[in-house]
Amino acid sequence: MGSNSERITYRIGVGVALAASFLQVWMNLAVGIVGNEDNPVNLGFFAVVVTAGACAFVAQFRPDGMARAMLAVAVV
Repeated sequence: MGSNSERITYRIGVGVALAASFLQVWMNLAVGIVGNEDNPVNLGFFAVVVTAGACAFVAQFRPDGMARAMLAVAVV
């Protein structure tokens, strides 16, 4: 197990990622990021959030796996 400060840093990172995902989905549903909310291009932004969740699940939320998972999300 890591030190207490490492755990706090990891939890802060998870909180920031969840907040960013929530805001992205909320903004996309409200007005759309590209054009209006009916633009099919906006579905790609949902794909990023779903990919992040799926990769995090596969990585079992472990820091080393999460680093690779977030690299995969960046590629998407």
